Amino acid sequence: MKHIILTTLLFCQLSFDLPAQTVNFFYDRAQERMAKKEYDAAIKDLNEVLKKDKHFHEAYHDLGVIYSIKNQKLEAIKYFDLAIKQNPKYYQAYLERANTYYDLKRKKEATDDFANVIAQKPDLAIAYEKRGYIYYQDKDFNAALDDFLKAEKYKSNNPELYFLRGEVYRQKSMPDKAIADYTKAIGLKSDLIKAMKARGELYYEKKDYAAAIVDLKRAKVEFDNESVNIMLAHSYFYTNEYDLAIFFYSDVITKHRTNDWLVYYNRGIAYTEKEQYELAKNDFGKSIANKADNYEAYYRRAEVYQKMGKASFAIKDYNKVMQLNPKDPLPYFERGKHHWNNKEVGACITDMTQYIKLTKTPKPEAYYLRGASYFLLNEKDKGCEDLVKAKEMGMKGASEMHKKACFDVK
Repeated sequence: MKHIILTTLLFCQLSFDLPAQTVNFFYDRAQERMAKKEYDAAIKDLNEVLKKDKHFHEAYHDLGVIYSIKNQKLEAIKYFDLAIKQNPKYYQAYLERANTYYDLKRKKEATDDFANVIAQKPDLAIAYEKRGYIYYQDKDFNAALDDFLKAEKYKSNNPELYFLRGEVYRQKSMPDKAIADYTKAIGLKSDLIKAMKARGELYYEKKDYAAAIVDLKRAKVEFDNESVNIMLAHSYFYTNEYDLAIFFYSDVITKHRTNDWLVYYNRGIAYTEKEQYELAKNDFGKSIANKADNYEAYYRRAEVYQKMGKASFAIKDYNKVMQLNPKDPLPYFERGKHHWNNKEVGACITDMTQYIKLTKTPKPEAYYLRGASYFLLNEKDKGCEDLVKAKEMGMKGASEMHKKACFDVK
């Protein structure tokens, strides 16, 4: 009799345990199948779970996840809704539904769901990250920054967070903080090229050209565009690495067919520094063709013409500089020297006088040549006055000439 009673009790116990075991069996197998990406089989198992227990909120959640992966977003939301209905405190369902709303470009619903997640799990960094990204996209940079700071507070190690916060700081004109965040992002993901590009651009803007070169060279691997190549070429130019500057300027011109006047202008200067005057002359001409009022290119080309022994062409360019920028003193000085060399002493006096008038710190040579010109016109007093100034300014030869020409002038 005892044996019969014990058997009956065991059978009853097994009968009560069997539904729970069956639910767990199907749910555990669904988890395994999801891990193996056997989604259709996992759906069948999860539906079996819900047949046994319609309140099993995790099963609704997992069905939502699978349908979201299968890009059946509205179906996914339906199951996340059911998960939340069964357990309004189940923040994971809010989180996944928020992600799905975001995929559907329903940002308001996504933001509301992230707020629900944060209300239930205020230390969940990813919720702040994702809501912050929505704020960033909507250009609400203050709200985005607030969320990104909270994500960092709760120990986020996501390099994308720091990259985006760097972008926010950049938008808010805070370059040092932006650079610091780009650096953190790169520290967490050493091949995050977009962060290197952004940091390189800021280094370039800050005129830290050596640092810009390091980042922009790496950025060029993914962002081989006109903007990056021009900044890289300029950086080499401004660090006086003229061979590399010429190489990258040439690459920009050949590959991108640029019409940027500054590219040709700077390459012209680089060619001048390398004494490749014909190439320099051509580049200054192209710079002028792309920016007709570029008086500096006329001035540089005039200097090149002088080095090439083409004085008449140089004078034409100096005249153009005076037309475009009449307050620039240097063309008057250079043209004045030309007049002196051609024994046009009256014109030399006119140009040197204008040069002295326009500049705060005239070259002693201007007084020397004007003084010598006055002597040739027999205006000895004026000539001696200019020679005294040239001598006081340390002009070589001025003292000796003053002694010879002004011996009777005190």
